[in-house]
Amino acid sequence: MENVKYTSDGKKVVIIGNLNSQEKIVQEVFMVNGQEVPSGENFVVKSLHDAPAVSWKEKNIKEIEIKYNRRKNEIDNSIKSLEDKYRASKAAIDQKCQYLRKHVDNAVLESFDVLTKFLKGEIKYVVSGGYDPKILDYSKEEMDTSFGDRSLKLLTLFGRSDGTLTWGINRYRDGSGFDSTWYGVATSYDEAKDLLTKAIKEYGSINEHIIKEANRHNIELDSELVESYKQKRKEVILKLIENKKKDIEKCNDDMTELEKL
Repeated sequence: MENVKYTSDGKKVVIIGNLNSQEKIVQEVFMVNGQEVPSGENFVVKSLHDAPAVSWKEKNIKEIEIKYNRRKNEIDNSIKSLEDKYRASKAAIDQKCQYLRKHVDNAVLESFDVLTKFLKGEIKYVVSGGYDPKILDYSKEEMDTSFGDRSLKLLTLFGRSDGTLTWGINRYRDGSGFDSTWYGVATSYDEAKDLLTKAIKEYGSINEHIIKEANRHNIELDSELVESYKQKRKEVILKLIENKKKDIEKCNDDMTELEKL
């Protein structure tokens, strides 16, 4: 499109002709079906520009808006970051407060009473729970011979999320190796036996380790649970024997075929 110019108020126009030496007759350009088309009545203007004119005020306002939006984004991001940190800190404080509340509610004086017994040398046995519960001689558990000497292994005091305290010990005296957490500690064998009985009951099921340890310390187990476990184990073993028989038959057949070669 030839003779295209722009008016001071931002209109795109085409020059139709000269009215005089200073004024031009123009027609505004509109978008029609996606194309630029001169349309409407002609009108007269004095000033025309080769590109859309932007006043100093408009330009300054746009620059201010750009700076404002950029700064607003920075502030919004900072606020979001602070809010995220606040929520994370609040969550951490809430959890710590809950832990302290549970710690107080669970009467932890007993845990510190155990600490006193450790320091006085009154602990004789430790009891492990779970899948393989045992009564262990504390004097053997606390000594480490893996370094060629007999040295004490350090005890570890664990704080659980429910506010209770438990004791554990690492495999080696330098704190390395896996650590085992004890179900409880005892100053006498009878006390250790009671703890083992409680640990087995809390575990809620029966296995070979539990049966052997219960028999070792004359602890009576639920006879129905024991028989149910034995029956299931028998079924597994018989099935294993049957599979092994099939393997042996297959090997014998293979040997026979080999002899025929």
